[in-house]
Amino acid sequence: MDYVEDIVDKNIDITESVIKNLHYIILKTINNENAERYRNVNVLIYFDLLSVKVLNRNLPD
Repeated sequence: MDYVEDIVDKNIDITESVIKNLHYIILKTINNENAERYRNVNVLIYFDLLSVKVLNRNLPD
């Protein structure tokens, strides 16, 4: 959370690097193998009122 507050407080531009850093911070304890990496498969992200689900699917580009 300190990283996010620092970005806001210093009015830092949201760049690809910032997004990758946030992705790393979030994923490093969940899925360290894929932290700070781009997906190599297409996914469908499904939102409902109680959760967000990511489904690996072969989707058209």
